[in-house]
Amino acid sequence: MSGEGEATGSARDARARLLNQRHAAQDERAWVRLTRACNNRCLFCLDAESHDGRHEPDAEVQARMRAGRQRGATRLILSGGEPTVHPHFLRFVALGRALGYRHIQVITNGRMLSYPRFVERALAAGLGEVTISLHGHSAELHDRLVGVPGAYAQAMGGLEAALATRRLVVSVDVCLNRLNLPHLGQMLRELLALGVREFDLLHLIPFGRAWEPEQRDVLAYELADAAPYFAEALALSRRDDVHIWFNRLPAAYLEGFEHLIQEPYKLCDEARGRHEDFAALLDDGVPLFCREPHRCERCYLRGLCDALHDWRARLVARRFDVYRVDAALAIRAAPVAYETLWVRAANASLARAAARQLPGAALILECDDYDGLVDELRTGVLDGKRVARVYAPTPRALSQLLGAGAAVQIVAYLSWAMVERLVAEPALAPQLVLAARNHPHASEAAAWDADFERWLVASLGARRVENLPPCLGGALGHDLGAVLDVRMLRRGAASSLLPGSDPARPLVDRGRGSGGHIEALDVLGCVDEFVREHFYVKSLRCAACAWTADCRGAHINFVRAHGFALLQPRRQAKIE
Repeated sequence: MSGEGEATGSARDARARLLNQRHAAQDERAWVRLTRACNNRCLFCLDAESHDGRHEPDAEVQARMRAGRQRGATRLILSGGEPTVHPHFLRFVALGRALGYRHIQVITNGRMLSYPRFVERALAAGLGEVTISLHGHSAELHDRLVGVPGAYAQAMGGLEAALATRRLVVSVDVCLNRLNLPHLGQMLRELLALGVREFDLLHLIPFGRAWEPEQRDVLAYELADAAPYFAEALALSRRDDVHIWFNRLPAAYLEGFEHLIQEPYKLCDEARGRHEDFAALLDDGVPLFCREPHRCERCYLRGLCDALHDWRARLVARRFDVYRVDAALAIRAAPVAYETLWVRAANASLARAAARQLPGAALILECDDYDGLVDELRTGVLDGKRVARVYAPTPRALSQLLGAGAAVQIVAYLSWAMVERLVAEPALAPQLVLAARNHPHASEAAAWDADFERWLVASLGARRVENLPPCLGGALGHDLGAVLDVRMLRRGAASSLLPGSDPARPLVDRGRGSGGHIEALDVLGCVDEFVREHFYVKSLRCAACAWTADCRGAHINFVRAHGFALLQPRRQAKIE
């Protein structure tokens, strides 16, 4: 095999598309709210509870804009409420340009853009993109949904004015609901005829005004019923000149169009928007206000919220099974008791140094280079710690481990290069385990796992592969237990939490929330860990699989890179 060079042109195109999506999604953004006022009253408004008619003070807006640039943001997104009704909107756009933002965007209902010269003045101030919310194919439907007669005429006037400049990026948001879904295809066709080429189709979620009893029955829809209405949008997404994004839509409903699955790290934007709620949960044990079964079953954040609740409970109990650190980061003590220390490091020297600084009865090592650890791996003991398993991320690492005659379990991450190394091996060592690797981005999964079906067939033999569903030759799983990653901790939290206390003893309730005040878990760090290690999805077809109750599916970026079609439900409940 010649590796990635044998990838087909379509595979290369898919990887390029994923890479472009990654860059677009990962472009560092600064979201700045200008106002808590809006001149619409949308039936589905997510933000209705915060709309009190106030404009954000100029000093606070300016401070947030400067803070965004200081942390490296290059894209400024001005939002509200309705940001264009702020009396200093144009001044803020100009400030964004002066601060050095490369791209300035506004999320708007479009009505102010219909006023003469407003668009020209915004363009002169530095505005580069407008995202206009349109929710109906007609004035009657749009005005009903946004609660203002005449809003459709103004929004369309604003859209046409923005398109006429030929200098603004113009996109359209549509909040999908039971009333407008039957007209979605018509809406898209008419907007394409006007010159719009980018659309955000927003799945209705159980928050805000949309979840009030009088609106819920009018707007909420069942995904199975809505699928036929998505068909035309999905077909249009294949056009090279059209960009359609399905935001917050469960991945399973995009089978065959996996490139449209929302970039998982968009969860970071959602977490920033609900940072106070999530921080109150992690610090004080305050339950999320929306944590209700009838909401959760409709919510795209359900998996993340489940993980946050579990991590909080384990932190209060002061017990995880594994503590994972990275030698490239600061080595920090854990605020909990644990059995196994997992060390990731570039080389054996760094791994040894980290392992010596932290406790743990057992040890997991994950090094790119194991030179210098031959004797220890032969005995299975490093500085008094039992080595439970070692990971081989690269063929070089695997050769070192096999050459050392390591007595411990060896886990080889499969890639094209690793498959070539394994094919050259006359016989696979009995202690060798094969594993699919999770990737933070789909573009990396597509490159690493190039032509996945071929490397699976070439490498599997009689073995099963960890971290794959059973239908792909995977095992139902080697469970290492609950893992606390150092990236999940706030800076300074690990060493400052209850100094001198017994890490095996549960934390006492200090009267705040239901688990005491513990500033240890970082919201965005936990989101990052969730995306990397816990974000798994299934095909709708998996519901018929005999193993579905015990199978978590495939990692989100595996599916985005390789598609749901690889998943094949099985009828037999027992794996031979």
